[in-house]
Amino acid sequence: MKNLLKLLYRMLLPKRLLPHVDLFSNIRKLNDDKNTLNEKNVLIVAPHMDDEIIACGGVIQQYVKKSANITVVFMTDGSEGNPNYDPVKLAKLRKEESRHACGLLGVTDLIFLDNIEKSFKNNEENRSAIKNLVEEKNIEAIFYPMAFDGNRDHVTTSWIVLDALKNLKSNLNLYGYCVWSPIIPTLTVNIDDEIEQKIKAMELFKTQLEQFDLIDMTLSNSRYMGYVYGMWKGHSENFIAGTVKEHERLSRLIS
Repeated sequence: MKNLLKLLYRMLLPKRLLPHVDLFSNIRKLNDDKNTLNEKNVLIVAPHMDDEIIACGGVIQQYVKKSANITVVFMTDGSEGNPNYDPVKLAKLRKEESRHACGLLGVTDLIFLDNIEKSFKNNEENRSAIKNLVEEKNIEAIFYPMAFDGNRDHVTTSWIVLDALKNLKSNLNLYGYCVWSPIIPTLTVNIDDEIEQKIKAMELFKTQLEQFDLIDMTLSNSRYMGYVYGMWKGHSENFIAGTVKEHERLSRLIS
């Protein structure tokens, strides 16, 4: 697996730079870092209500067990997530679903930016909202969707985060996730001890379960990735871990 990652990232590096610099040194090594996931102030950035649990429901519990301060920010209002509902009513229902789901996992600090789903933009207001959260809460780790995740709102969210962090001097650890696209992770986290509560949290997203079985989708991917990348027959959550600059470079090269 490590050799495959090295080959992939070397292919992305300009040949003239290869002998002199490794642009992805932290992405390469964080999978073996014993200090990973020990940050005290954590921000989860979710494009929609349910992404926070699908992508990070296990690691959220692990952080809670370590008494970390966790904030979840939702970029959209969720109003377009089910065509069988009135958009205004759906937005209210989905907020309640996430409040209950996050509360079940021990997280109550939720922020709703209320951008209109499927039509929001990477603008100064959204970038400032993320930047201000990072500074005000002294954030050390951010979980966010990668720019090549297969959903418009996820892509927009990714670039909002990356652009918001450009000029910050703080040392942040970024953990990129994908919900709708395959990912070659550099960090595979065993969540066998957390999977039961994660399932219970996902069961609370009634408006989304009416349309598709997000639980089966999530668990199938969790088992597959755990087996392939974690080499165990259990459940996992998977991320690309690295610095802000590394994530920006990688996203621009791949997306």
